[in-house]
Amino acid sequence: MVAIRFAQKSRGDNSRNPDSATAPATASDPVGEFDGQRGCLVRLYAVALASVAAALVVPRAGARAEAAAAPAGSGFFVYSDTSVSYSFNFTTTEPNLLFPATKNVFTLNHVDAWKYGTNYVNLDILKSDNKDPEAPWGGPGYPVPWYGISDGALEVYGLYRGSLSLNQMFNTVAFTFGPVSDVSLYFGGDFNSKNNAMAPRKRDILVGIQAALKVPGYLNVSASFYKEWNHNGIVEMQGTPPGTSVYVDYAASATFEAEYMQPLTFTGIPLKVSGNTSVVLPKGTDGFGRDTISEFKTDNRLTLDFGRLIADKANVFDVFVGYRFWLNKFGDNPYPPHVPPVAGTLESTFYVGVTWHVF
Repeated sequence: MVAIRFAQKSRGDNSRNPDSATAPATASDPVGEFDGQRGCLVRLYAVALASVAAALVVPRAGARAEAAAAPAGSGFFVYSDTSVSYSFNFTTTEPNLLFPATKNVFTLNHVDAWKYGTNYVNLDILKSDNKDPEAPWGGPGYPVPWYGISDGALEVYGLYRGSLSLNQMFNTVAFTFGPVSDVSLYFGGDFNSKNNAMAPRKRDILVGIQAALKVPGYLNVSASFYKEWNHNGIVEMQGTPPGTSVYVDYAASATFEAEYMQPLTFTGIPLKVSGNTSVVLPKGTDGFGRDTISEFKTDNRLTLDFGRLIADKANVFDVFVGYRFWLNKFGDNPYPPHVPPVAGTLESTFYVGVTWHVF
């Protein structure tokens, strides 16, 4: 049976990302051109909300603790959980913006395990306050004042991660050794769209190896090939000066990820600590023609199973508090040569939220 070890992946939290359906912006009429992008994101937002609403009306199919303990023969999935969450982020940042912004984040999440591996799907809808405004504000000629301006930007961020257990696929224990309980093929990708001046349209893929370690709870570490494509709306608003690019094809790189969960049983309450950390190595030049540098992000949280605490109903309703630290956000160098320093490349924010496990 596949070992069930899942972390709470970090949210999209505004990666530089793509939306191929977005209408291109021009320097001549940035406000008008970005209306098409706004409409596209509103449609994406509506579809995502409809997905969440559909999930809410499906009855919960029993406790996940029982599902996790059930033999593989009892159904296709050894374990399955679908949840909806809301969180409030206090001090998020964006490269090229001077002031931190708050964000409301709505999340639809699904995780499952089957005989040969695992699947993890996460969809975030992120709504910033007006210090991270929608386009064209934040672009050339549209500075953002300290008190904010216009409407806050809207982002949709999707993520998938999957694994295939080598022990399970080859019916062996050869990949269990020392501190390692299993080795898996690891793969996934991200996409996003955001209606700010950068107008990111991120697409990335990763393929690599993941090792599950023998610890209480779980600890997974992975090393993967990484490739990203994106869009730079600010360069487009500038008229694409020489040496820049609107559609960015980053160089192939590598990423390293770790995720963990540890029950805090010594507290006597249903409390756990979980998190994930990732490093993306330099990926060539960005849309401005600047060299990228290594990006580091860690996101950790304390989660209380509130339903179990007050009504002995486990895995129904959680509350959580977390902290995220993001260095060189999106690989941006805060001190690139020959140009002024870039603001907003360091994010340090606390967040609080609630989760309902729907089924």
